[in-house]
Amino acid sequence: TVFRQMSRLAGFDSTELQIIAEHQIQANDPDGARRALQKSLQTNPLFLPSLATLVNLDQRTGNLEQALLGARNIQRLHPDSALGYRLAGEILSKSGRLEEAIISFASGLERAPDSRLMVDLFLARLNAAESDPSKQAYAVQELEQWLAVNPTDLHATRHYAGALIRLGELEKGIRLYESISQALPDDPAVLNSLALAYQKMGDPRALGYAQKALEYAPEAASILDTVGWLLVE
Repeated sequence: TVFRQMSRLAGFDSTELQIIAEHQIQANDPDGARRALQKSLQTNPLFLPSLATLVNLDQRTGNLEQALLGARNIQRLHPDSALGYRLAGEILSKSGRLEEAIISFASGLERAPDSRLMVDLFLARLNAAESDPSKQAYAVQELEQWLAVNPTDLHATRHYAGALIRLGELEKGIRLYESISQALPDDPAVLNSLALAYQKMGDPRALGYAQKALEYAPEAASILDTVGWLLVE
């Protein structure tokens, strides 16, 4: 194939081989991608982009145990990087090993405070809490502390608003979504979330938000579902 020819022409250039592997993954050629990544790591066994892409490839092909080994290898080779801990946390979450995932996300956050890691940790804590109010409160409080220091973090704010609605604090969650919508007025996911929240409140504004979301994402299945349910009601 073209990408395999490119891989041969790239020689042992780790960066070029990693980029080629990404294209091969998108082209549904996992075997070719793996060969390119392995070749990349022959030259530079510490090359973090190739190590991470190999973990993602194992996840994509359903080999979660091998992916977890790869993530832990990144932790060993790059102990000051949060990436290995984030990847391990994602894999553990997919495997239902939420308590281990929490530890991994928290370890990554200690190394590099990051919005994505904070949200990953929050969601893992919330899912692990199930219906335990004290554990739910701890997860929410931790995210609130993050947002107190990082008030412009819209990614974390969005998940905070969603959690509030999930936990029954509808009015507070809606206020947060409204503030996010002011910052991101064309975001269909935010508009759809507002529609669903207003639906829970029995507020007729729900349909308007859903229809506006549909204008920005006319083929989004989740938004079509929201509009459909609201029209039936």
